[in-house]
Amino acid sequence: MQNEPEFEHDMLVAWAAGTVAAQVGCTFYEAVTLMEERAAETGRTLDEIALDAVERRLRFSASLRSRQAS
Repeated sequence: MQNEPEFEHDMLVAWAAGTVAAQVGCTFYEAVTLMEERAAETGRTLDEIALDAVERRLRFSASLRSRQAS
């Protein structure tokens, strides 16, 4: 069984990925990749990006998806 902090991390990232997928119109896995890229670009953690996405302080646009495909 997972420990509680790891479970909370997984749930937050999953919730955020669903939010980002709906914003961008992409798959769950593409949304996680977009969040990971944003974290790397900004020097923040994936958890920080996920929390901001869930709390609607951070939005992703469809143009990010086309950039990822190229």
